[in-house]
Amino acid sequence: MAKVTISDVAQAAGVSKATVSRYLNKHFERMSPNTRQKIAKVIEDLNYQPSFQASALKSNWTHLVGVVVADISNIYSTLLITGINEVAKAHGNQIMIGDASDDLNQQQESIELLLRQNVDGLIIQPMSQDPHDYAYLRQSGTPTVMVDRLTKPLFWPTVTSDDYASTYKLAQAVLAAGYQDILIFINKISVASTRQMRAQAFLDATQDKAE
Repeated sequence: MAKVTISDVAQAAGVSKATVSRYLNKHFERMSPNTRQKIAKVIEDLNYQPSFQASALKSNWTHLVGVVVADISNIYSTLLITGINEVAKAHGNQIMIGDASDDLNQQQESIELLLRQNVDGLIIQPMSQDPHDYAYLRQSGTPTVMVDRLTKPLFWPTVTSDDYASTYKLAQAVLAAGYQDILIFINKISVASTRQMRAQAFLDATQDKAE
């Protein structure tokens, strides 16, 4: 069976290719509800699948979002990727995943590979707290959001959880249970701001308990 094209959709809906293109790109200005419903029905009836590559050539949008995590084997990374993918799909985008394997150089290679794919934006779990290690990102001009970990100072929008407050409550519960000798096992603290905050929360809770 021949692949359904935008021309087929336009002919079946009785509109121009430009109108179908505007519909696919959610530009509904000067488009009547009746026209939108008609195009939507034809797309469903013909099972038309838009070509992101063709759209990218015309609009400079690839509908690709690059996601680079510190360690893809970590359960947090799996949950993070799952959540990002759900939101991306809901907005008609697709994610491309890069794994830093807990190595800053590997992270840069993954990011640069995604940049060569002309992703529309990047979501990065940074391996370094020094924003200068990501200077090449600022030069690329690609919209970027950091997630989970902080860079100091903040050069990009950053989404994190309150690791300090949550860990402090955990430490209080442990101390309230009567434990006095607490041993903390944690990966290299200097790599991630989240680890620093968790360790500091335990230390502060212990000190506050002593006072």
